Amino acid sequence: EVHAYDAQGSWVGVEIAPWFVPIPHEDVNFKTGSAEIEAAEAPKLEAAYAKLDEVLAKDKAHGHMHPGITLYIAGHTDTVGSAAHNLKLSQDRARSIAAWFRQRGVKLPISFEGFGETSPEVKTADNVDEPRNRRVDYVLSDGPPTYSAAFRPSWKRIP
Repeated sequence: EVHAYDAQGSWVGVEIAPWFVPIPHEDVNFKTGSAEIEAAEAPKLEAAYAKLDEVLAKDKAHGHMHPGITLYIAGHTDTVGSAAHNLKLSQDRARSIAAWFRQRGVKLPISFEGFGETSPEVKTADNVDEPRNRRVDYVLSDGPPTYSAAFRPSWKRIP
């Protein structure tokens, strides 16, 4: 992992991992303050499941299933609300999606973490409603992804 800092403390970074595949998907929309997955959002998760299955099938077809592969679910929020509230909300939403994948039949290890407002897609001031920052990333990797130098994740496993 390499980070470059400017004089104001802002940074950009890159993570170099032996195997890291983001799973493209349409973001699940949650009601404000909720981590419950609404029935209308299930088709988005089914489409992501199909893409995950496709990546795993390609890996297997090449004859080398990567050891230690885990599905990482990373939740993020915008800056509306307190940082503590946003952290918990992002953790709850990531847990909900991780549990959905487990219930759907994903057999490989699944880990989740919430990053709150610590790693926005779009930099904003505090209390700015930015939909692109309210997201959950799905990543297949043989090591935990990182999103923010300021936040050390404590990845949790779904049984």
